[in-house]
Amino acid sequence: GDFAGSERLLREGLTAATRVLPAPYPLVATMRTRLADQLAERDDGWPEAERHYRAALAETRAALGPAHPRTLDALRDVGYALATHGLHDEGERMLREALDVGLRLHGPRHPSVAYSMSGLSQALAARGLVVEADRLTPATSSQRQMANDLHRGLELLICGLLQKNSS
Repeated sequence: GDFAGSERLLREGLTAATRVLPAPYPLVATMRTRLADQLAERDDGWPEAERHYRAALAETRAALGPAHPRTLDALRDVGYALATHGLHDEGERMLREALDVGLRLHGPRHPSVAYSMSGLSQALAARGLVVEADRLTPATSSQRQMANDLHRGLELLICGLLQKNSS
C-alpha cells in the first residue's frame, strides 16, 4: 500500500484529534498505535514509533484504567513491539502482564487473551525459548477472526468519523 500516504493521514488525524478531544482520550491512543505500527515498519522509524507506542499505553491507562481490555491490548502491542525491536526483557514483561491480567479478568477464551498468548509465544520463540513458547496454548482461529473483525470495524468507524469531521 501507500505507506507514505497512510502515515501522512494518520499524522493529520492524530493532530486534529489531539486538538479537539479531551486528554486522555482512547481514540487518540488508538490513532497513536496505528501511527506507531506504520513507523515501526520503516528502517528509520523505530525511535518515533517507540515514543508513540509508550504514549498510547499511558493515554489508554489514564483514560480506561489498568484492567480494561483496550489497556491490555495496548500493553500487549507495546510489549510485542519492544520485544521485536530488541528490548526483550521489557517486552516480555509487558506481554506476560497483559496475559496474566487478561486471564484473571476474562478467562482463556477472550480474544485479547488469545492475542497476548500468541504475542508472548512469538517473543519467546524469537529468543530461542521454544519449549516455553510451545507451552502456551495458541488461540483458535475463530478467536483471532472475531478479534480481527472487531478491530477492523472500529478502524472503519474511526476513519468515518474523521472524514465526517473534516468535511
